[in-house]
Formats: sequence, structure tokens, C-alpha cells
Amino acid sequence: QMTIVSHKAYPKLQLVVSSVIGSQVLHKTIQNVQPTDLIEVDVQSFPSGLYTMTVSSVSDVISIPWIKK
Repeated sequence: QMTIVSHKAYPKLQLVVSSVIGSQVLHKTIQNVQPTDLIEVDVQSFPSGLYTMTVSSVSDVISIPWIKK
């Protein structure tokens, strides 16, 4: 399980997890995100490897590389 915390309000967020070879393994749209909201992402079924999680809104884009052991 992975948890993301928002530090500001967003009307809509797109969350995309991609593998190291670029294939999209998760795409999630989250509506009405408020500051301090906890966004849970279930990564248990993902095979071990290197991934990039990209969280984007109309005004911001954040990419976070991570390793699943």
C-alpha cells in the first residue's frame, strides 16, 4: 500500500503509475481533493521493479520514481 498526501485542494487529479519500460500499470482519477486528504494506492499486485508515479492537475505535475521489492 502506498499513501499520498495532498497539501492543497485540487478539483481533479490524475494518478498514473508506469513501469520502467513505459507501460501504464495504473490510471486513477481523483475528484475534489482537499488539503491533508490521504490517497491510497494498492501496489501489492505489481511485480517487483522500478516504477514512476505521476500525479498531475491542471496546474501541477509531480513524478516520483520508486522501487517495489
